[in-house]
Amino acid sequence: MHRRDTASVIRIAARSARVDVDGRPGADLLVDGGTVEVQPDGTVDVATGSGRVRVVCADHATVVVSTTSGKVNVRGTVADVRVITQSGTVQVDRTVDADLRTSSGGVRVGVSAGTCRVVTTSGAVRVEEAHELHVAAGSSRVEIGSVEVASIRTVSGTVRVGTVATGRLDVSTMSGKVGVRVPVGTAATARLRSRSGRIVNQVPEGEGSTLDVATSSGVIEVVWA
Repeated sequence: MHRRDTASVIRIAARSARVDVDGRPGADLLVDGGTVEVQPDGTVDVATGSGRVRVVCADHATVVVSTTSGKVNVRGTVADVRVITQSGTVQVDRTVDADLRTSSGGVRVGVSAGTCRVVTTSGAVRVEEAHELHVAAGSSRVEIGSVEVASIRTVSGTVRVGTVATGRLDVSTMSGKVGVRVPVGTAATARLRSRSGRIVNQVPEGEGSTLDVATSSGVIEVVWA
């Protein structure tokens, strides 16, 4: 077990290990599992093959994780999360910025107060709340709770956006259904296009959110929440 006062950047490299990070206000750094090396600039590198790595860090830390497989779970609050994994699931409770990339694992984010980027080939994506969101997915189900600005690109799979109040939403998919909700009583500027799918727009045209949704063969529905 390794302890030190604090660290601004923590880099974790694992092959098939489970990685648990717990961000806490004012917490000292605690690393349980793996080998630890402190760089001259204060960056802490943690390396392991398999098993489990548990890290407790301060909520202002930047956490960088790279794995081949294995679950990555970031609880509490951190300033910045960056994860690259081949087949592991990724879960982040609360962060300012996030950059999460996986080939076949699911991604779940609670709150991103800044910019959140998610790239996946076939994993499901769920983001509860984000200020600015960018999603690039293959055959994935994408579910968004509330967002201010979002760009979502998928090949196939359902896209659902819970609430877009006054921001901008861009969605493009080849063969997936897209469902968007805006607050009751508000208007939106909507540009909706589907080559062979049905389009349902129950929201009046006017000042409010801007919606740009395109699909080749999927249904588009825009309704009041």
